[in-house]
Amino acid sequence: MSYPVHASRVVQWVWCALIGGAALVLMLWWWHGAGLGVARWLRIGISAALFVGCAVVGWQALQRMPQGHLRWDGQRWLWQHGDGEIVMQGAPVVVLDLQSLLVMALCMQRGRRQMVVLQRHWAPAAWGDLRRAVYSVAHPTPDAADNQMP
Repeated sequence: MSYPVHASRVVQWVWCALIGGAALVLMLWWWHGAGLGVARWLRIGISAALFVGCAVVGWQALQRMPQGHLRWDGQRWLWQHGDGEIVMQGAPVVVLDLQSLLVMALCMQRGRRQMVVLQRHWAPAAWGDLRRAVYSVAHPTPDAADNQMP
């Protein structure tokens, strides 16, 4: 089973909505609560610089979202990207499941975690296979057969 991973438009739209809401709150604070005189302009300047800095860092993080393929070969999970293939340490952990969108944490080499967002419309034919692989027990225990329904 192989599933493509792209930059998620959903995440980008959520980020844009959050940054727009934050800008609105910041402007309301500038208008009503930033204070008076020189201190007001100092607060406005510092908050504007921090806001723009955070927005730029957030946009850069969106641009660096992982892209490649997530593969399950029946034994282990693999992450394929432009630099090659990485064997993951363990199975992906589902952080959020919205049926047509999965947010997962991938345990990469040296304990590094990578968050990815997967959407059903990227590969609709493989979506069911991906969900079964993510939620299945990768290595059944010896007593798993005893726990099966007849």
